[in-house]
Amino acid sequence: MPSLGSSALVFYLSIPDPRLDREAWHSEIARSTLVSKLIRVLAAERATWRHIMTANRRTATIVGALFLIAMAASLVGGAMVEGILAAPDYLAQATGNTTTLALGIILELVNALAVIGIAVAFFPLFRKNGEGAALGYVGLRILEAVALAAAAFIPATLVSLGRQSAGAEPAAMASIAVLGKQLLATRADLLGIMVPLFFCLGAILLYTWLLRSQLLPRFIPIWGLLGVVGIAAVNLLAVGTAVAMILALPIILNEVFLGGWLLFRGFSATPAVSRRSVAA
Repeated sequence: MPSLGSSALVFYLSIPDPRLDREAWHSEIARSTLVSKLIRVLAAERATWRHIMTANRRTATIVGALFLIAMAASLVGGAMVEGILAAPDYLAQATGNTTTLALGIILELVNALAVIGIAVAFFPLFRKNGEGAALGYVGLRILEAVALAAAAFIPATLVSLGRQSAGAEPAAMASIAVLGKQLLATRADLLGIMVPLFFCLGAILLYTWLLRSQLLPRFIPIWGLLGVVGIAAVNLLAVGTAVAMILALPIILNEVFLGGWLLFRGFSATPAVSRRSVAA
């Protein structure tokens, strides 16, 4: 039978040391505080990522729609206007088809506005890889849009010339014909030299950025850069209409595909993009 002294000793040893309880309590509080901070940080990161993805999806939708609008307006509007201006009696045709010509001019202006819209919508993402390149891209697209708008307004001037030529004296008719040819030549220079120049330079910046940023599958910007080479060849080499259409087809298809991809798929959520976006 254990003695009274040994029982008391066992009871004493079974009582927890208050100092140990305090240390354990402080340790538990520290662990809880660390876990709480970690949870808050992860929640903030998740909210930031969700905000970035929402903004990127909205940008992709806007840019994709603008690409498709620009392409449709450019092709349809250009066909309507050039179908009239290519006629031998283009002044009479312009005067007699004002509705068709006006609609074509409006579509060409829509194309010019869409070009600016694409650049402005891309800018917040583009600037994260370099603000200088982003500003250069916006500037080039604005210059392209200005050239497009200037070319679009020339047919409206031809309508006025056509009305003046009705019943005019032979000398006045000759002057009007010369002025009309000069306006057509100016439009041809704008659409054949200035617009392709600004477009190609801007497209090189855009597709190079898309290739580096990994926002899209690599084949899309590579396809776009090859299409730019085709456009440059059309304007630097003396090629016929059929060859020019073949060389221009890759960039036309690329922009249609790019617009559809952005509209329905959006940007890729790659680790490289997420790190840059969160850091910004």
